[in-house]
Amino acid sequence: MFYNLYKYDLKEMLSSLWKLGLVVLGMTLISGLTLRFIHEGNWFLTLSLMAEFLLVFAFWILVLVTLVLHFNNHCFGKQGYLTFTLPVTSWQILLAEMLAAFTVVILCGLFFFLLIGLVFGLNLTGTILTEVSPFYAEMMHTLAYWLPDLLHALLSGVLGILASLAEVYLAMSIGQLFINYRVAASFVAFFVLDVLTSVVQLLCAFPASSSLGAILGSFDLSSLVILLACFFGSVYIMDRHLNLK
Repeated sequence: MFYNLYKYDLKEMLSSLWKLGLVVLGMTLISGLTLRFIHEGNWFLTLSLMAEFLLVFAFWILVLVTLVLHFNNHCFGKQGYLTFTLPVTSWQILLAEMLAAFTVVILCGLFFFLLIGLVFGLNLTGTILTEVSPFYAEMMHTLAYWLPDLLHALLSGVLGILASLAEVYLAMSIGQLFINYRVAASFVAFFVLDVLTSVVQLLCAFPASSSLGAILGSFDLSSLVILLACFFGSVYIMDRHLNLK
């Protein structure tokens, strides 16, 4: 049942994003071809790049709005009456929601890198390859040297995203307690939580040394504390003080 809930959440979130994603992809193709065939300073080139930037910005705003609205409707709106009658616990509902949102963020991030690669690929020429090839071995050696830190940074990024999602969900869980002021209360709760999480991050970072590994380690610790505190705080509110519309 948990997997079905996760799959349903993911499918519903992605259904709100794919249309704009296709528009962004089409605009990227236009921008990439424009960069290849139109000289710098042309008004169409400037216009296409501005449109590309605005569409990417709008896409990420839509991602954020989709994640927030889906959680609110699925857990605290009218759909919540159905959600909480399912044979799953509150922590499973919250975990499925969080993993689906995390999957959406990762997929959108990969989509963004695909757009960058598409623009680069459309403008790749033999001259560029000739200029870059002498540095290829050096770049691979540098990458191999920094690989452990890069993997650690990737893990830190995963924990950071999950902690941020948990923080948003806790703020919304607190906000739903105020039936007539849900939006305002959620914003206030998020602001207070953001201050508190910043304090936790500072406390965890204070004893760390200046090395990259120590800095990432302190970030991992603070993210894990924030993730667990916000996650189980939301579960407690959903179990004891659920206030559906």
